[in-house]
Amino acid sequence: MTTQFLGAVLLPYLAIAAAALLLGKYGGRARGLVARWVFALMLFAGIAKQIVAVRTGVWHTMVPLHFSSTFYLTVGCSVFAKNFLRRAGQSLLFVSGVLMTVVLFVDPVAVLGDPALVFTSHIRAHGYFFHMAAAFQMFVLLFSGEMSLGRYDAHIFALFVAAWCALAIPGAFYFRINFMGILVSYIPLLERLRLAAGTPLYLTVCYSLLVLSVYAFLFVCKKLSRMPVFRAKKRTLRKVEPLF
Repeated sequence: MTTQFLGAVLLPYLAIAAAALLLGKYGGRARGLVARWVFALMLFAGIAKQIVAVRTGVWHTMVPLHFSSTFYLTVGCSVFAKNFLRRAGQSLLFVSGVLMTVVLFVDPVAVLGDPALVFTSHIRAHGYFFHMAAAFQMFVLLFSGEMSLGRYDAHIFALFVAAWCALAIPGAFYFRINFMGILVSYIPLLERLRLAAGTPLYLTVCYSLLVLSVYAFLFVCKKLSRMPVFRAKKRTLRKVEPLF
């Protein structure tokens, strides 16, 4: 574990999780207010990033087609929408947040860039704080007790990624930007597949692996949520809730 990883990733993540845990102990109104303000800051910072990109002539590299850009939609739905859209936003925020966390801890440079260069430019700093804000929103959702896994969550994720691919794949080739490894894989084995079998088969395999992994992950989560310790916690919450 390098000092840069410890200072730029691990310790901030632990602090974010602790802050979200404390916030989860407050009522829904206070928690919702904080989540909305954090989302507003994410949105305004994203607009500022696009303005800076245009003024510095690098707007084509900042096109919001990175998969991380979908946090604007998923977080927005999870904190502002109602009914189905809210449930879908919460589910997608949870899954996308877990995926981001896994990649962040396996290869932080792929998400944040070089941790040593975080504060060398406005765009690099924005990317760092944006991903940390997305992580905070995910942890707030987890510790709020509001989210429950649904039967169709994996299907929703599969359709959501397909919709993103419909925009990101043409965008990657047009702007020559490697959105989420579309043009060149970050994984050596998959890159060899791309070179040997071609991009269409490579992208099909990538999509299938991602979706199947999420199906398996949500299946395990649902099994764990049915364990007696979790069921007992839910019954306790329902008994206490009417008192507030």
